[in-house]
Amino acid sequence: IPPRFGLLDESTDRWVKFFTELEKLNKSSDLNTSYKADTDKDFSLVKAERGRGTYLGSYVTIKPLLQTQPTVITADPELTPIGERQALDAQDAWRLELSLGIPLPGKLYSSPMTRALKTCELTFDSLMSDQYRRPTVLENCREENGVHTCDKRRTASYIAKAFPRFHIEPGFTEEDLLWDPEVRETKAQLAGRAKVVLDQIFQDDNETCGRSLTPPSKPQLTH
Repeated sequence: IPPRFGLLDESTDRWVKFFTELEKLNKSSDLNTSYKADTDKDFSLVKAERGRGTYLGSYVTIKPLLQTQPTVITADPELTPIGERQALDAQDAWRLELSLGIPLPGKLYSSPMTRALKTCELTFDSLMSDQYRRPTVLENCREENGVHTCDKRRTASYIAKAFPRFHIEPGFTEEDLLWDPEVRETKAQLAGRAKVVLDQIFQDDNETCGRSLTPPSKPQLTH
């Protein structure tokens, strides 16, 4: 996890200055453009323009490791002990930056994959008791999928039971209908799904400048 979530400013009032600049960007933008801070284990600025989401700047990703046997690939693997430690390290980083003025995310979103749900839970549960900020599980918040069984999510019933604090978005099917055992998703299809996620977040969160999105990994997007 980079110091200050990658923010270059080392001053003690760095987050006040950052969000002041973010507010200025939103006040000076037209009606079709808005900016939000994406805060996860890394930190980036996101711009939405007429329903189009684009990540601005670079970031570092710590991808949770998969708990699988060398010759066995399981469906939707659990987070490993190393991955759990990384999530707790992210929690510690949040605690430090909270003491220096960073606000908690106004909204939390997560992939339906178990490793992402557990990462989100370990990172934020002890920091947020606010029931109005329950993480929302988004079906499309997933990396490239199909064919590989590790990309197939578990049932909606399992997610609801294993992660009761999480809110599952409307329309979320019981079984994983997105995963295809015979067809691997293309990069273009992945980019299309990622755009759907960014569009949904911006449309739902017009008044929220900061939010956290926990995917199983950060897809590289260009659109």
